[in-house]
Amino acid sequence: MTNKSRTLYTGVTNNLQRRIYEHKNHLVKGFTNKYKITRLLYYESGSDVLAFQPPLIITRDNIDEVIDVLGEALSYVEKRKE
Repeated sequence: MTNKSRTLYTGVTNNLQRRIYEHKNHLVKGFTNKYKITRLLYYESGSDVLAFQPPLIITRDNIDEVIDVLGEALSYVEKRKE
């Protein structure tokens, strides 16, 4: 999700419609409320969510993959503005 100034927020939920409603109506205290994160930028649906416990190990390849996905999503949004 994002806001007008393009601050990015990522999350995982088991109920996308409920979660978007919570964000749009500022029912969630914290980062999303502070920065007024109300716009859904991109989502994926699936059942392959893993729960990690510390220590969480993220490789450089994982980070590069996330950056690529975010770059594609931002490009998509910019093209829709035109």
